[in-house]
Amino acid sequence: MPFSKFFIGLSFALTATLTTTSFAAEKIFAPQLKSDTSSGVRFSVPYVAGVHKGTASRVDGKLVLDENDQLLRAHFEVPIGTLSTSNATRDCHMREAMGIDYSNSKFPADHVCDSDNKTPNEGPDSIAYPLVILDFTSFEKAPQTPFQDGVINESLVKATIQIHGQTRELQALPVKIQKTTNSAGISSFRVISKMPISLKDFSITVKPFTFGPLKIGVDDKVTVDLDLLIAPSVETK
Repeated sequence: MPFSKFFIGLSFALTATLTTTSFAAEKIFAPQLKSDTSSGVRFSVPYVAGVHKGTASRVDGKLVLDENDQLLRAHFEVPIGTLSTSNATRDCHMREAMGIDYSNSKFPADHVCDSDNKTPNEGPDSIAYPLVILDFTSFEKAPQTPFQDGVINESLVKATIQIHGQTRELQALPVKIQKTTNSAGISSFRVISKMPISLKDFSITVKPFTFGPLKIGVDDKVTVDLDLLIAPSVETK
C-alpha cells in the first residue's frame, strides 16, 4: 500500500569522540553488511493499518581506536537512496518526504515521483537532503576501555541528528559496543543503538495515501535500529 513517508536513511552519519589527543597509530574499522545476519540499519513506521518496516542496503563510515584499543571516534553514513520497504512506490514517496526542500517544490501538495518511481535529478523537486547525519557530541556515561572480548560495553551519549536539513539533539542515547576476536587474532566490533524519531521534529510531511473517501497516514513516531558489524579496514591514518 503506497504511502509517502520517512526514514532513516538513514543516510546515516554518526561521530563519537572520547578525546582530542593525537595518537601515533590508529586502527580503523568499517561497517560490513551481510544479508544472512541481523547486521544493518532497520526502521519501522506505524500507520493506521499496521507498521511499515524497512532496511538500508548500504552503510558507510568507520570506528577508530588508538593503539591501546581506546575509542577515539565513530562515524557512519546511510544514503536515503539505499532505504527500502520492498515497495518501489512507497520508497519513492519516502525519499520525497525526507529528501526534498519543500520551500520550492510541488511536494507535499503533489507527488513528484515519476512512473518509474524516481524523483527529478535536478531542479526544485530533486533531492536536497540525501543524508541523515548523527553525531555523538559527548558521553553522559563513557564506555569502559580497552574493550574486553565478548563483553557488551554500554554507554550513554549526547548526540545531534540531522534529517531533512533539520538538526536536533538526542539526550542519553544508549549505545552498546561488543568486541569479538577470531582465532587469527583479528578483532571486530558490534555497535547497537535504538533511536526514537519524531517526524514533526524534522519538519517532515508525510502525504497520506487516499483510498476512496479514506486517507491513510502514518504515525509521527519512527523507530530506527542500528546493529552494525564493524571489521578492520585497509584505511590508515
